[in-house]
Amino acid sequence: MKGKQLAVYISRTSVVATEVLRSNREVLRKGHTHFHEATPGGYKAELEQFFEQLGWSDDYSEYSLAWGSPSQAVLPLSIYNDSHPKAIYQLLFGDHQDDAATDFNRLMELSLVVVYEIPDWVKSFFVKRFPHIEIKHENAFFLRGTFQGSTFSKSLHFTVHDDYFSIALIEHDELLFANTYAYQTVEDILYHLMYVLDQNNWRKASIKASSYFYTEEQRERALAVIKMIEQHQLLKQTDFDSPQEAIKLQPLCV
Repeated sequence: MKGKQLAVYISRTSVVATEVLRSNREVLRKGHTHFHEATPGGYKAELEQFFEQLGWSDDYSEYSLAWGSPSQAVLPLSIYNDSHPKAIYQLLFGDHQDDAATDFNRLMELSLVVVYEIPDWVKSFFVKRFPHIEIKHENAFFLRGTFQGSTFSKSLHFTVHDDYFSIALIEHDELLFANTYAYQTVEDILYHLMYVLDQNNWRKASIKASSYFYTEEQRERALAVIKMIEQHQLLKQTDFDSPQEAIKLQPLCV
C-alpha cells in the first residue's frame, strides 16, 4: 500500500498493530490484544491468530516493530564502541532469561546507543512474516522521533506501558536522564516521576511535559497521573500536553 506503514508495538504482555499514513502520521486502523500464553510457542500462536483476525494486507511501503521491555539502557556511543554489548548488558541487568538475546540500536545523530534484551521468538516471528520489517527497541523510536522536534527547553517525557513506564528529561538538545520503572498503580508512576524530578532539581522549574501511550488503558493511566499532579499542584510551572500515541513516532524513524 503506497504511502502506508504497518507500525507494530509488542511486549511480553500485549501487541498493538496500526496502519499509519506516512505523510501525516494519521492512524487509519488499529488492533490490540493481550497475551495469555507466556511461552515462545504460545506467543507465536497468538500472534498468528491476531494478524489473521485483523485480515489486513501484508503489502505496505514500510514495516516497523517497536519492542517494549524495561530491560534496556541508553549509553553514550563512545562507551558502547569500547565495550561488548553482552558484557554491558550483564553489567547493567545481570543474567537475563534463557529466551532472551541482547541487541542494540545506534542513534548516530545523538551519539547514543540503546542496549536491550529481546526474545528470539519476536524476531523469528516478525522477520518470517514481514521480511523487510525494521525492529528496534521502543525507546530508540522514541528518542529518534522526539529529537526531530524542538528539544532546547526543559521537557519531561513519560511513556506508559502495561507494567512499566519510561521517563526522559531533555534540555538544550541533550538527553539528561532516561530510565524505566515497574508499576502496579498510577500512584507508583506519580511517585517515581516526582522522585526523578526532585533528584534532578526540576520540581520547581518551568517544564513542558509530554506523555505517550500505545493502548487506551495506558492512555487512561497517563491521564490519571496528570490529573493527580494538577489537582495537588505538584508541578505548578509545568505545561502538560494531551497524551500522544507513541506508535505515531515510528514513521519519523523509518
